[in-house]
Amino acid sequence: MKKLIIFSLFTVLVCALACRKNDDNKFARTFDINTEGCYAEGSFVQATKLASTSQAVILYENCGGGTATISADTVNGMYIPATTVTLKKDSGAVKVPVSGTPVELKVTYLPIKIMYNSKIYNTTVSVAVAQDPDPNGVIHFTIDNTAITSLSAIKQISFTVDPTPAAILVSNSNTIQGLTTNVVADPYTGKGTLTLTPTAQFLSDTVIAVASFGARPAVTVKIPVSAFSAGDGSIAHPYEIASLNDLNRVQYGLNKAYKVIATIDASSQNWSPIGTSAAPFTGSFDGNGQTIKYAINQPTLDNQSFFGYAGAAAVVKNLTLTGSVTANNVVAGIAANSEVAFTNCDASGVAVTGSNTIALSTAAGSAKDTRILAVGSSFPTVINITMGTNSASVPLGVTPKDVYVNTTANPTGAAITYNTTTGNITADKSGGTFTPGNITVAMSLAQTGAGANVKTTARTIAISSKSMYESGSGTTGDPYMVKDQDQLNSTMANYPNASVKFMNDITVTNPWTAITTFGGTVDGAGFSLSGLSGAFATKGAFVVTNTGTIKNIQFTGVNMTTAVAFGLVAGTNSGTVQNVTVAGTLVSTNTSDITGGVVGELTAGKVTQCATNLSITSSSGMVGGIVGKSSTNASEISYCTAKGNISITAAKSRIGGILGRGESAVTIKNCASSVVITGVAAGGTNGVGGIFGANNNDNMRIDECLFTGNITNCFSMGGIGGVAANVRNCLVSGSTLNVGGVVNTGAAGGINGTGKGATSNCVVIGATLGGITATGLANAGIASTFQNNGYASNCVVVNATIGSSSATPYLQRVVGTAANGTGVNATNYAAAVTGIATPVDNAGGLDGGTKLTTDLTQSFYQGLGFDFTNIWQMSGGNPALKNAGYNGTLPTP
Repeated sequence: MKKLIIFSLFTVLVCALACRKNDDNKFARTFDINTEGCYAEGSFVQATKLASTSQAVILYENCGGGTATISADTVNGMYIPATTVTLKKDSGAVKVPVSGTPVELKVTYLPIKIMYNSKIYNTTVSVAVAQDPDPNGVIHFTIDNTAITSLSAIKQISFTVDPTPAAILVSNSNTIQGLTTNVVADPYTGKGTLTLTPTAQFLSDTVIAVASFGARPAVTVKIPVSAFSAGDGSIAHPYEIASLNDLNRVQYGLNKAYKVIATIDASSQNWSPIGTSAAPFTGSFDGNGQTIKYAINQPTLDNQSFFGYAGAAAVVKNLTLTGSVTANNVVAGIAANSEVAFTNCDASGVAVTGSNTIALSTAAGSAKDTRILAVGSSFPTVINITMGTNSASVPLGVTPKDVYVNTTANPTGAAITYNTTTGNITADKSGGTFTPGNITVAMSLAQTGAGANVKTTARTIAISSKSMYESGSGTTGDPYMVKDQDQLNSTMANYPNASVKFMNDITVTNPWTAITTFGGTVDGAGFSLSGLSGAFATKGAFVVTNTGTIKNIQFTGVNMTTAVAFGLVAGTNSGTVQNVTVAGTLVSTNTSDITGGVVGELTAGKVTQCATNLSITSSSGMVGGIVGKSSTNASEISYCTAKGNISITAAKSRIGGILGRGESAVTIKNCASSVVITGVAAGGTNGVGGIFGANNNDNMRIDECLFTGNITNCFSMGGIGGVAANVRNCLVSGSTLNVGGVVNTGAAGGINGTGKGATSNCVVIGATLGGITATGLANAGIASTFQNNGYASNCVVVNATIGSSSATPYLQRVVGTAANGTGVNATNYAAAVTGIATPVDNAGGLDGGTKLTTDLTQSFYQGLGFDFTNIWQMSGGNPALKNAGYNGTLPTP
């Protein structure tokens, strides 16, 4: 008899899909066929119709899930009809039946085609066709099928089979939870081994081993296997739990029945609660009078207990638990959440500690305890003993009120008492020397007994004996006067609609707590707030949402980090920020959008007469030296100045020295920027401007703005706007705009990368434009290209160098493309512009009309419509803006 030899040859197909959408790159999974591991299993015998157990096994990896269709054309009488299979995520294997009747006695290579996500992958599986000299014979399959219990380690079972090339497989190998099976057989001797490898998820099942060969009747042997010493998981015969390993398996059989038969100590591990909200425990758990000791130490996690969630169908009885649980919210001794009451269960020996919603037995659900320790949002952070009094009382905000309050630390000298009837905590300094400071308290359900085991984590309350403010009534004419960090923070937080005013410079010495919402007026009176620093998870550092007025404050010594959408002075502003200066460092690791030097998102209102001198490093889009994003409503940014630098560390867009993104009728006027903006070296930063980044509407305006900084490694960029609409009377002077060394979908314009609507009465003086340009996208003195009826008129480029490192550069003196739509380029001029090989002298053309620098007099500019009465003035022979930027003193970092 010829022997069966099965092996695989492989090819590898790699499909790498990368897609870019909008401003960010997003990459798809790369799906692979592991052809080296593909194989055939089952019996392949000449002239015998193949059974369903004759299969091709296809291995895959890096899969995103879904379905695939597998097929194979007929070779040597064998084929695979088109079969749809489900692929799990990541890696796995699928089996598809091979059909037909083998014809020739030889090794055959089945050409297998896999169609997945509209792409075709190919591989081959080799099949050696055997010969059966006695098709009417029987298969002799000898294997021990005695039930196996307490299976927690690898188990090998020997077997013999005759005929020796017969195929042995486990027919239900894909359906046994937590158990891997492997069959190895010697086709020459018929001897083999069935290996069972259990994981922590294995409970019990029946291994079905099948021996097949050609047309002979298959032989099936069933072997019961279980991880437990006894029981089948039914109510009549529950799994018996005798060890920690047994106990750990409960979470993998949430609808099974269990019975504890020994005392178990699980405190050596950080216990993972049984059941979740999506998959609650619905089985039966009989403690059988035994004791289980467990421990949980998860201070930041919620819903922690022995059971996480017990459903309405669950049965929990006769269980005694000891140990400890330390967690955040919804914490208990037996179950964090339960829809069913427990019978004869005791958790009095469990020390339960949490931040909120803490119970002896069950903390939440329809079967929760009647007494649950809860801390309200009004829990006090400060008890202020006002001047002229010796004590102060505030509600503790804890339910039930009749709790025990333990003062674990008190360096102040004040007497701390708690009234279980009123729920008030009192600090009294009359008994001796008082020193302001922090006390630490912890609440428990009772002072003694089981209730003493149910307590909160320690909380801090500041005891102060000074006034929240020095004087005033909080009105516009009589503001609250504050002199230090504590007074400023407390007054703004407690009186968010009042008027507050600085008495002097204020230094931040403790971590600043951002004011959530402020609708009043805070007036710095020209004083500084120094040392505002640290990591902020709130959208704003000083104020999260401002609907009022923040004015006349110098923020110095700023050193902040954030991973969220962020504004230094206000995260979101619909009010007014006026005469505010900011200096220091800001680092944002946010991978989405919005970083602003003064305001994160301007939803309405205005930011005016503000200045920044910041070093900003950000991995987000929508980054502005003054404002990150303007959205929703009409708003104004005016008379602002930005200095320093902005470094973008990811492939992001919409970056501006003043404003990053505009999505509304925002007006930017009379602003100045000397910011140095640097994009990622790969050239992935786009929509970048010295004043403004990019917009998606055309109802914005940029008037009378000045840029004197530099931009590097960016594209679709301009000295004023990356993609900007309606730019008038703006000046770019002495700037370098370098696209960098990567071909992209946009180049550089001295005023706009892409202009929408009018770009008029603008001047570029002494600028240098360079870097690679893409086909049809020119570096140009005023604008690279136009959209939405965009055009340039009455603009002048003077003493500029326009170049490119491209082999075939695309360069123009004035505009890179013709006007868009109804727009018309007209009366644009260039003087002493170098770098253009063969310029065409045409005031309405791409290179503009040619002028000598001596021609560029005030009269010439006035002839183009420049207003030298209100907007422009001549300085050093060139036009300069009269009113661009902050007119106060810009602070040093």
